[in-house]
Amino acid sequence: MTNIGPSIATYKVETALTRANTEVSKSMERLATGKANAHAGDRSSYVAMSDTFRLDYVGTKAGLKSAAVALGYIETGLRTIESASTLLSRLQELAVLSANATNTDADAAAIDAEGEAIADEFHRILSTATYKGKSLFQDTTDSQELALGGRGVYGTFGVSMFDYDQLYDYKNPTGALTGPNQTYRITSALTDDEKDSILAQTTGLTASDLVVGTTFTTNAASSQIYGGAGVAVGDLVYSDTDSTVAFDNKSTFESASTFNGETIEIEVTNNGESSDNFSLISGDGSVGSISVTNGVVSYNDATHGWIEVGEISSTYNGQNGQKLKIDLYSDASIPGTSNVLNGDFSSGLDYWNVSDQGRIDFGNSFTITDSNSNVISIATPSESDMAIPTTGSPPNNDDGTSTAGAFTATVNSDGELALDTGGLTTDPSAIIHGPAVVSDSFTADAGDIFKFDYSAVAGGDHYHVAGYLLNMDDNTITMALNDTGASGSGSASVAVSTSGNYRFVFINGTYDASGGTAAGASMTIDNIRSEDPYSISSDVVQEILQSASYNSSSTSQAIVKDVNFSVSNAATTLADTAKILNNEFTNNLSVKESYDLEDPLSYAINNTMGVNGTPDTSVITNRIEAVQQQLNNARVGFGSQYAALESAISYITDLTAQYELGYNTVNDVNFSMETAHLAKQQILQNAAQAMLSQANVSQQGLLTLIKS
Repeated sequence: MTNIGPSIATYKVETALTRANTEVSKSMERLATGKANAHAGDRSSYVAMSDTFRLDYVGTKAGLKSAAVALGYIETGLRTIESASTLLSRLQELAVLSANATNTDADAAAIDAEGEAIADEFHRILSTATYKGKSLFQDTTDSQELALGGRGVYGTFGVSMFDYDQLYDYKNPTGALTGPNQTYRITSALTDDEKDSILAQTTGLTASDLVVGTTFTTNAASSQIYGGAGVAVGDLVYSDTDSTVAFDNKSTFESASTFNGETIEIEVTNNGESSDNFSLISGDGSVGSISVTNGVVSYNDATHGWIEVGEISSTYNGQNGQKLKIDLYSDASIPGTSNVLNGDFSSGLDYWNVSDQGRIDFGNSFTITDSNSNVISIATPSESDMAIPTTGSPPNNDDGTSTAGAFTATVNSDGELALDTGGLTTDPSAIIHGPAVVSDSFTADAGDIFKFDYSAVAGGDHYHVAGYLLNMDDNTITMALNDTGASGSGSASVAVSTSGNYRFVFINGTYDASGGTAAGASMTIDNIRSEDPYSISSDVVQEILQSASYNSSSTSQAIVKDVNFSVSNAATTLADTAKILNNEFTNNLSVKESYDLEDPLSYAINNTMGVNGTPDTSVITNRIEAVQQQLNNARVGFGSQYAALESAISYITDLTAQYELGYNTVNDVNFSMETAHLAKQQILQNAAQAMLSQANVSQQGLLTLIKS
């Protein structure tokens, strides 16, 4: 009776095993015979499935390998960051030591030397660290792509470089090509024009020397030869992105002469373009500076204040490829030195005398009555001295009759002296003059400049006007205005040749240019003065040259342009040729790094940046801490990418196993059968163990019952 339980259990297990074995055998047979007896289309599907699993398997294996390489890259980056951080920690210690006011000069020098050495090593580590030929720090974060296997699956990684230039100067300077005494390295091939630009700024080189890899040093600022007689202008390095810049604010001009009546010209003589523009930049208003208003150039003289010294030519104004021409006044004078009373007619006709004769006959005198009731005789120029009209059939003199004239001399609403003939009926082509206005007598020295502003306009026909300086001591006439035409305006001037007593004389007139006997004209006069002359010295010319500016509207201008600066009159020319050097090709050059700290560590105690000019001892440590923070940020970036890659590797490993199992299942029936048999054996073994355990439990219960 005690064997009943085990016998039943054994029987049930054997029965279950037999049944399971039969079902597994049938399943394996169906799988094997299914593939063996499959149609051609089914077999193609098996092959396609096999190939797909195989490709995915190979891809994930490659992704696993690349992820492992990337993981090594990031591990190297983390070690590099740790090394750099250790160096910064030591630099921080030295910076703290350098802030000790009891340090001797020898102590400070030793600390500075060690600090420079650490800075050099710090830069070397961060700038040269690579892994399998790849720089550790990239231009931008996550700029590198990483294949992760499968079908187009990829990830990104990489930590961007960071700027630690606040600690010391390691970057290539940007901007113009030539900093003075700067060393460059040629990084790519140069054109002939680019070579010319470099040769113009260096010495001891030839065009054949300028090949990739060549290092050259530009001339020092002092290498430009300034001073000496004549013009000296340095070269301009100009970028397409620059606006209007001074050509050379250190240019010089030296001469013992004066330059009244001469001209200054600035012109591109080689490779000029319509985009070239020259102009004058007004200064800051200080003594020795210039200003430009409506084309008139004024100079702030240390003794006399602002002096109008010239004007920009309306024909050659320096724009759109034209040369820039400045005409210096031959009659430059000192404002405020005139002794002419009421020269601006602000007091009406006070100190001015109107002729009461009406018509004036040139070649003969006329009279005025002055404010003291004295009758004064006023000489006139001869008819042959007057301007000859270029239209019609003018007579040889102003003889002729006229009627219905109304000669008037008044001060108009604009505060100007206005002279008018009124409407006249004349002999055909006649010239008629009148009225005349004469100033009170005044004294003038030889060289004084007689100036005034005027306008003249035809009424019934052309005007024919005169303005002159009359020496009352000998009745000599110095003409300042002698003009005819339909309309005209401007400024007139004349220099006093002999010291003496003088009067200004203005005479209006008209010419019957049409020959139709109807005539008439008027003129206005204002700002009459007799001023002391001003000599335009080389200092004035030099300031104008230094104020010359250039800009270009082109984005692809010539690399090298020749520019001629000249100061000349009819007899002589002083000139210098400079160059405009375009720096579009700076991408072909690399500036050699200095590797020097922005300030030595001892600057912590030698600066005056603290309160009331005391040292700010934290100025160096603040810079180091800022760079340390950037290192920490980079460390976090590397660390997060390291964790992400570890997770990716675990996933790819599992995925690879899955692809391999799928491939073997589809591609190898025997593999499938063995897998099924293994599963069957495991099921049967588990079932037998379970039944045996249950049988043992039943026997234990029977024994317990018997004992009780």
